[in-house]
Amino acid sequence: LGEIALTDPSWRVRERAAVALGGLDSRSAIGPLTSVLDDEIVSVRRTAVRALGRWVGTRHYARAAVLGARHDPDAGVRTEARWALARSSAGA
Repeated sequence: LGEIALTDPSWRVRERAAVALGGLDSRSAIGPLTSVLDDEIVSVRRTAVRALGRWVGTRHYARAAVLGARHDPDAGVRTEARWALARSSAGA
């Protein structure tokens, strides 16, 4: 269901889907969350990076996606990625 919501025409639905996926297990969430890292809406991308941050320290695919988000055109997304990476380093 979350994957379907990530393709909804409404950016608010896509954003809420990213939040919801962040509460699931990594197997269910990481792939769909990385699929919206190129969403046209900044808020959706930022929310996806924030959700992926949960697994940056334990899942390679999540870490790679967040590392890539450091090059997003939006400064807020880049900042969210840096915070996620810093939190994972602090917890290590």
